[in-house]
Amino acid sequence: MIDFSSMYPSIMMKYNVSPDTLVLGDCGDCYVAPEVNYKFRKSPEGLYPGLLKILVESRRRVRDLMKKYPENSPEWVLLNERQRALKVMANAMYGYCGWLGGARWYRREVAEAVTAWGGRNLLKTVIEKARSLGLPIIYGDTDSLFVKNISDKVDALINYINNELGFEVKVDKVYRRVLFTEAKKRYVGLTIDGEVDIVGFEAVRGDWAEIAKDVQENVAEIVLTTGDVSKAVSYVKSVIDKVKAYQFDIDDVIIWKTLDKSLNEYKVLTPHVAAAKQLVEAGYKVGKGDMIGYVVVKGGGAKLAYKVKPYILVKDIREIDVDYYVEKQIVPAAMRILEVLGGIKESQLMEGKAGKSILDYFS
Repeated sequence: MIDFSSMYPSIMMKYNVSPDTLVLGDCGDCYVAPEVNYKFRKSPEGLYPGLLKILVESRRRVRDLMKKYPENSPEWVLLNERQRALKVMANAMYGYCGWLGGARWYRREVAEAVTAWGGRNLLKTVIEKARSLGLPIIYGDTDSLFVKNISDKVDALINYINNELGFEVKVDKVYRRVLFTEAKKRYVGLTIDGEVDIVGFEAVRGDWAEIAKDVQENVAEIVLTTGDVSKAVSYVKSVIDKVKAYQFDIDDVIIWKTLDKSLNEYKVLTPHVAAAKQLVEAGYKVGKGDMIGYVVVKGGGAKLAYKVKPYILVKDIREIDVDYYVEKQIVPAAMRILEVLGGIKESQLMEGKAGKSILDYFS
């Protein structure tokens, strides 16, 4: 996977894209965005490019500082969160320009010009160059490109992007196998180091129970390492059997959600709000910004908000609605991976019977 380093911020800095550099009439010395033909003065430097230089340089300094500490040490973790925050701020700049409802310096032309230069023009140029080098393209999306791992041709492509196009790229990851879905930015890969890399699935989201995340990651690992779908189905079946027999820890089924506003500001009773209100009634102090951990219990009615309970108020694990976790958490999480391969239905996971899949023809 070849990754562009801060593609959209780089475009805005390279072509001086900003609301205050946009020229609506004739311009003799302007950058012209492809397709949309919006023009931006080459000088003086615009507001957004100037701000982006500060953010990008700050992130580079933080990443350099990270090298002085062991990976996963407290200092490294803190600095890693800091560089991620700087990255998000920089990458969000172009989208902010296109935020009609709230951007103080809204200019639709700015956002459209950035995506025209980047996602279409730049990526298309790089793909054409890769093909001219004889480098097979597997997948391309926004700011990354998946190609066959032919080292000399990959090096030639990277040198072309860095030196001739003026954009910074690097080989971000090398995979032995990758499973792509039809959805944008949603794939799972097995790296050459044997690590499972999950992008865009529940395993990296916080609003699913830990057991669903574990199932999804393990299913991905089984499929990618063995190519045997039946083994993945058998694994899911074994987890379902254990859950139905209450052979799990309560930590496995907690769902965490943050209160992003005060309780009295919520107009709709969502599950985490219902759980938060139960905590208040029990004498706990909760408010905006607090993480609420809840589980789904038996009874309570059809609406999920009436079936939740703060995990710290659960006295007996048999209060847990195991059918909910099987049908709404475990099986859907597994199917996100297995449905891509074909031949597997939810009912088969419940019964533990595997059908034919695409991988059966590549074994």
